[in-house]
Amino acid sequence: MVTRIELDFSRTQLLNFINKNFETNRLLAAHENSDGQILDAVAAFEVDGKNDRETIDLCLKHPNITVSIIEKYGATNWGRVATNPTFNRLLIEGKINSSLMRGLLRSPYCPVSIINSVAAEGGEYNQYNLLHNPIVNEFIRGKLLENSLSMLIDGIDIAIENTESQEVKKYLEDLRHTPRMVFLPVYIDSPIEPSNLEDRLSDQLIYGYPFTSDRWPWPKSESQVAKQPLLQLNLENAGKKLGLKLGEGILQVWINSVDEEIECQGPWGETEFRIIPSADLSDPLEVTSLKEARWLEHKDEYIALGNQSSPRINWIPVGFQLPLLDSPVDGLTEEEVGNYWNKLMPERDDDFSYEYAQLGGYPPLGTDYGDLFCCGFSRDFKSGIYLIFNIQCTVSDLCCGLALFAKIKDDGEVSFECTFAGF
Repeated sequence: MVTRIELDFSRTQLLNFINKNFETNRLLAAHENSDGQILDAVAAFEVDGKNDRETIDLCLKHPNITVSIIEKYGATNWGRVATNPTFNRLLIEGKINSSLMRGLLRSPYCPVSIINSVAAEGGEYNQYNLLHNPIVNEFIRGKLLENSLSMLIDGIDIAIENTESQEVKKYLEDLRHTPRMVFLPVYIDSPIEPSNLEDRLSDQLIYGYPFTSDRWPWPKSESQVAKQPLLQLNLENAGKKLGLKLGEGILQVWINSVDEEIECQGPWGETEFRIIPSADLSDPLEVTSLKEARWLEHKDEYIALGNQSSPRINWIPVGFQLPLLDSPVDGLTEEEVGNYWNKLMPERDDDFSYEYAQLGGYPPLGTDYGDLFCCGFSRDFKSGIYLIFNIQCTVSDLCCGLALFAKIKDDGEVSFECTFAGF
């Protein structure tokens, strides 16, 4: 039975009803006389280890919302928080910490007023995070990218001027002439229609409905189990974004499904890698084998990206990336590496090379995927390294990495290498 709470109850009276049950807490979370103490208490209340989603939503909308509630629940509820006038006041007063601002600036729910303000005079770190926001318009994004490149070049110039090591100078000069733009995926949440050619040709990650036809059937394992798609990428579109001539057609990468107990220990796992020529993309679609693709439900037991909500993606530019130097690989002392990094990356967090998926940039040397990515590509400035992502399978605690490299010769010939590993 729900406790009766009157509209004219005072704060003192409301305190007597805190955490009786979820139903009563919802009434408190919506009551105009509830203060921050009450809201903090009811938002944190759990039954069998679980919070009440409706209570939290009401707290996020309440005019007496606290910084504590925003810190705990704002990152996954920016649609609620960003429209609360109290949040704007707390923001102006400087009570929202930098980690929360990072999430807000990357969220599609970020208010336009904040986007415009940060774009105009937000500082390097905030502008860097704003570039990750898919709703930033092309004009603002273009200006932010110009700023990002200018700051990168200025930093490299300073580092070149201040280093006495000829090896470091050569490294930095090569880097200065070949800045690498990075693109991150934005997931398209509308469902894929298996009989729609445009949907089937879209860029996709981890699961979905890649293009298949009688000439290019859905791959199967030796035991005739349908394989899981890891990647479908339009080479012409990717090449335009990266300023590289990668050829035409679509590139696909497949692995055995979890049912087949994926073997990817060590740096070289098994993948099926193919490029379907543009001329073959007008063939009639093959749809019968799609019934075997059990991962399409995107359940936890199948491989997936941790932040993935859809298989289909668009790519947005988020700035320019510096490779992480690894002392043994690059022949530099730890002091030289530290000086280089500090001069070029002031006030920027270290997550740039640790995104779940990225198009362009450099391999993340120095990560847990060192065996996969330590292949000498990081200093091969004339080659196009264009796709890297890390994936995981929760049911088996399997962590995997895929790196796809485009090697471009002086005569324009393109070849691709794909490495897949896990532990």
